[in-house]
Amino acid sequence: MDKFFVNKDEVVLMVIDIQERLVPVMKYGSQIINKTNILLTIAN
Repeated sequence: MDKFFVNKDEVVLMVIDIQERLVPVMKYGSQIINKTNILLTIAN
Protein backbone atom coordinates (compact mmCIF):
# COMPACT_ATOMS: atom_id res chain seq x y z
CA MET A 1 0.00 0.00 0.00
CA ASP A 2 1.35 3.40 -0.94
CA LYS A 3 1.75 6.05 1.72
CA PHE A 4 -0.83 8.79 1.62
CA PHE A 5 0.21 12.37 2.27
CA VAL A 6 -2.11 15.35 2.54
CA ASN A 7 -1.47 19.03 2.16
CA LYS A 8 -2.40 20.79 5.41
CA ASP A 9 -3.80 23.72 3.42
CA GLU A 10 -6.28 21.41 1.68
CA VAL A 11 -7.55 19.39 4.64
CA VAL A 12 -10.19 20.02 7.29
CA LEU A 13 -10.55 18.11 10.55
CA MET A 14 -14.11 18.12 11.83
CA VAL A 15 -14.98 16.69 15.25
CA ILE A 16 -18.68 16.72 15.99
CA ASP A 17 -20.04 16.58 19.52
CA ILE A 18 -18.36 13.75 21.40
CA GLN A 19 -20.91 13.19 24.17
CA GLU A 20 -19.24 13.35 27.58
CA ARG A 21 -21.90 11.17 29.21
CA LEU A 22 -21.96 8.63 26.38
CA VAL A 23 -18.20 8.00 26.11
CA PRO A 24 -17.92 5.94 29.35
CA VAL A 25 -20.40 3.34 28.04
CA MET A 26 -18.89 3.12 24.56
CA LYS A 27 -16.77 0.03 23.88
CA TYR A 28 -13.79 2.09 22.70
CA GLY A 29 -14.72 5.40 24.34
CA SER A 30 -11.36 6.13 25.95
CA GLN A 31 -9.52 5.25 22.74
CA ILE A 32 -11.78 7.57 20.77
CA ILE A 33 -11.00 10.43 23.16
CA ASN A 34 -7.26 9.72 23.05
CA LYS A 35 -7.12 9.46 19.26
CA THR A 36 -9.27 12.58 18.86
CA ASN A 37 -6.92 14.52 21.14
CA ILE A 38 -3.95 13.38 19.06
CA LEU A 39 -5.65 14.48 15.85
CA LEU A 40 -6.56 17.86 17.35
CA THR A 41 -3.00 18.39 18.56
CA ILE A 42 -1.54 17.51 15.17
CA ALA A 43 -4.09 19.65 13.33
CA ASN A 44 -3.27 22.70 15.40
